Amino acid sequence: AKSKEVKKAEEIDRVMDFFRLTQPDVYEKAKRLRETDPAKFESLIQPAIHTVNALEEIRKSDQDYYNLKIEDYRLTFQAQSLAPQLRRADISPGERDKILTDLNSIVSRQFDVGQQIRQKEIASIEDKIKKLQAQLEERDKTKDKIIKHRLEELTK
Repeated sequence: AKSKEVKKAEEIDRVMDFFRLTQPDVYEKAKRLRETDPAKFESLIQPAIHTVNALEEIRKSDQDYYNLKIEDYRLTFQAQSLAPQLRRADISPGERDKILTDLNSIVSRQFDVGQQIRQKEIASIEDKIKKLQAQLEERDKTKDKIIKHRLEELTK
């Protein structure tokens, strides 16, 4: 069994990797805070732990779905980083057009990734329904045996 310290270090490594993949600016900030302000580092890392742990479970069962989720987080961060630049007072019309073009491309890609995520989720639900339907049919076929077994359990 791993010690709490080892588990915590592994968790922090996973969060840092998540930041590196999806939010490079946050990753750089976290690296600095890790050295200069451990309390702020902890407050930056802590909220992401649940998300990263959920993503880790996804990665174990479906690498493609995991990759889509990471891409969605990455694109969300890019869009959120780019959008405020449009509100700058000193932005030139040419710069504004370029940012809008870039933002449109990011949001379009994010939409496509979101659709792929939903397709994966639908396929997963459909698969689960098929398995449950098969279980239901099997239980119908063996109803008498199941009831007899349950009665034996209850009367022992």
